[in-house]
Amino acid sequence: MSNRIMLFSLIFCNLVLSGEVSAEGQQLIVPTHFKTIKEAAENAKPGDTILIKEGVYEEKEGFNLKSGLRIEGKGADKTIVKVGRQGIKKASFWDNPDIITEKLITKEISNESPRPDGAKESDKVIVRLAPQGAAKAAGQDKLDNVVIKDLSIELSGEPLRLYDANGFLLQNCVITSKGTSTCIEVSTSKNVQILNCTIANSALGVSVMWGPVELTIRNSIFYNNNTAIKVQETPIAADTRSWPKEEVERLRQQPREDVKLTLAYSDFWDNAVDYGNCTKGEFDIKKDPEFIDDKKPDFHLKSGSACIDAGDPDKKYNDPDGSRNDMGAFPIGAKK
Repeated sequence: MSNRIMLFSLIFCNLVLSGEVSAEGQQLIVPTHFKTIKEAAENAKPGDTILIKEGVYEEKEGFNLKSGLRIEGKGADKTIVKVGRQGIKKASFWDNPDIITEKLITKEISNESPRPDGAKESDKVIVRLAPQGAAKAAGQDKLDNVVIKDLSIELSGEPLRLYDANGFLLQNCVITSKGTSTCIEVSTSKNVQILNCTIANSALGVSVMWGPVELTIRNSIFYNNNTAIKVQETPIAADTRSWPKEEVERLRQQPREDVKLTLAYSDFWDNAVDYGNCTKGEFDIKKDPEFIDDKKPDFHLKSGSACIDAGDPDKKYNDPDGSRNDMGAFPIGAKK
């Protein structure tokens, strides 16, 4: 038996003895059972929960998500995860050169035109447009039913990237990227929800790339981003350098009927652009959230903030004290 298997067996026994295994899966505690989130995620199985204690965690290599995984901190002001250039994602076709091209193509072009990597000379149709979704890497599974909540994620390179997901919840989190990159990127995913998050200090808060995408953003605050939310122009998965510019522009400007974006009850403040290629959501506001200290940063709300009791009034979104939802990651009664 390898040392790795023996170590995991011992950890599992400890989990059973401590009552940290349920019908839904195990609780893998960082740093008690695993030193890093990456190591915990590698050992997790569907239904497992990674609980991250209070502290600051350096995840220099990033980590990959798995179906059925929950990642929970002790609060976005108590559990801080600093992620390296690899970002947070599921292994996708961006990481795998073995691209499936058959049956995933939509526009016919001549054999003399440039072809995407991996396409065969016999392929007649090789241009991939967003409405039918991005090419999928061979052997990659879908990403289903993932939850990330109650922590801060500080990105320094690649974003939190969702690809081919069905069921993803990001809740009560602070996501920042030092103003240099994208916080969250969504492609070919449905049932994605961003609830009560504060997304700040980025080049791009949320980017919608390849379709189809079903994304709901509610009760959140977008602050000091170059662009808060952007639905990208219709992507084309081919080398278009030799194509007529008019044809490329026509393809890119096609309406994104493959994107269903629901925005509601969120605050947009001090962004250079609030909505890129999308429209204001129902009951969105544009008011100073009045953070305790936006430089430190401390994204708790001051008592007079316009975001207090301004979230969705549906009782299912109520704050822990039973009052109407406060926008952002921290309800006004949250302990600092």
